[in-house]
Amino acid sequence: MKILIQSIPQVMQKAMAHHRQHELQEALDLYAQVIEAEPKNFDALYLAGVLLAQDKLYGHALSLFDRAMAIKSNHYELQYNRANALFGLDRYKEALQGYSRAIELKPNYALAFLGQSNVLSQLAAHDHAATCIDCAIRLMPDYELLFFNRGNIMETLGKRDEAIRSFDRAIELQPNYSQALLNRANLFGLSKRYEEAKKEYAKVIDLLPSEPEAYINLATTHLILRDFASSIQTYLLAVEVAPQNAEVHYGFSHCLLQAGQFERAWDEYTWRWESNSFERRPKLTTIRPKWSPEKKSDHLLIWAEQGVGDEVFWGAHFKAAQKLATKITVQTDPRLIKLFSRALPNIEFVSSEERLPQSAYDSHLPMGDLGQALKLTAESVQKFAGPYLKANSAMAKKIRSVLCPKGKKLCGVSWQSKNKDMGSKKSMRLQDLLPLLQQPGMVFVNLQYGDVAQEIAELKAEHGIEILQYSEVDNLNDLEGLVNLIEACDLVLTTSNSTAHLAGALNKETFNLVSFGVARIWYWLNEVNGRSLWYPSVKLVEQERGDADWSAAVTRAVKHFSGLVA
Repeated sequence: MKILIQSIPQVMQKAMAHHRQHELQEALDLYAQVIEAEPKNFDALYLAGVLLAQDKLYGHALSLFDRAMAIKSNHYELQYNRANALFGLDRYKEALQGYSRAIELKPNYALAFLGQSNVLSQLAAHDHAATCIDCAIRLMPDYELLFFNRGNIMETLGKRDEAIRSFDRAIELQPNYSQALLNRANLFGLSKRYEEAKKEYAKVIDLLPSEPEAYINLATTHLILRDFASSIQTYLLAVEVAPQNAEVHYGFSHCLLQAGQFERAWDEYTWRWESNSFERRPKLTTIRPKWSPEKKSDHLLIWAEQGVGDEVFWGAHFKAAQKLATKITVQTDPRLIKLFSRALPNIEFVSSEERLPQSAYDSHLPMGDLGQALKLTAESVQKFAGPYLKANSAMAKKIRSVLCPKGKKLCGVSWQSKNKDMGSKKSMRLQDLLPLLQQPGMVFVNLQYGDVAQEIAELKAEHGIEILQYSEVDNLNDLEGLVNLIEACDLVLTTSNSTAHLAGALNKETFNLVSFGVARIWYWLNEVNGRSLWYPSVKLVEQERGDADWSAAVTRAVKHFSGLVA
């Protein structure tokens, strides 16, 4: 409906009244009428832009802001809101310029400093983001959002105590600030302040009983503490409030798997494909149906979905998988093909880097679903657990003759994981193993993949301990050679990486130093008398709750290690 020029003030008053009362559609309709009647009405252009930006229609909002700026460029709130629209469009450098212009026009504009901080965080300039948020706080010391943002920045900078203090202040200003409570609880967990973390998560659940994140984090905290009953109970509550949430089901699967309750765990584990936290390769694209027990399969394709260590782990069950179909083909890392083929000659192995014609199989199964398909239980795993990979014995003997004089024992050493998400938490420094490496009667050889020459050289220079390098084997790319090198050893000392899987699959006596907390992978928590359920030759030596570093775990390992060396 068109309006008369002379009625514009009254229409604007009515529009702004709707705006103040959050009747946004009514306000926007009236602003649009004013703009149609008077295209250069600054207030209508600006306020309509604000409404569109609030509705995340940033492109339309920016168009109106630009028209308004052509009329009045020195309006600090316009510059600020225009920068917000640019931020929403991921045009960060332009947004930063806009916030800076707003501050030029109004030097004590706290919200513009907040905007700068948000942009700088997106640009990973976290130190500068911290400076800006501190400027905003000085200008608005009682605004809880500023302290919340500062807490997030401090956490990113690795300053946990500072982050906690910022969240403390945000919660002091707003006691029911659920996201601040949640973030603070997460930091308590990372700082091993688990009892405080549990209390915080309980508060968030009281405030937001239908939101699953606090349930997941509370259940994870129980799980870290090996309180399986409480973790399972919390996940059951989470499933009730969010029955279609993939993160809930995927987390629940890890809880059940760690607890050894495999029957329900395998069903829950199928939710991993919907979870953002599942680290995986791309899902197989195929028109062929997924394998099911109800329909006979002549040719089943089992395909790799994670890393080499997981492929070795599931490889122990390829032989049992032959009962699922007349013929089995397994897509795997090309570095494993020769190893698998020698161990399991009745199965066809092909490279996961090559696309298999869909005519070559009539059903498929992701490797991680073997547990469900084979109905694996702790009892069935324990019954059939044992070596399944085979080294080239002649090559292993040759390697040993080169590396280890008679009367000595050869120990392979690996101490790092390259997992992009948890690798740093599972890894240690070579020097952390010093009490083990000082055991007499031992010769040590490097099984670690990657460039570790400097670390090995420093160990020798500082402590006189030599870690031999067998140069004929590339520990990363030549897994056939690495298996022969492991076979040449009397025992293996490692953290929970792919070397631990290879050693276990060879039935090699192995000490696996397993980290405490969220970096523990579920299959390294299933144990029988201190040894891996899945690899009986692997002794599990875990960090404990109170361990600040690896020293206590290494000390415990020495007691077992020295008995084997003697």
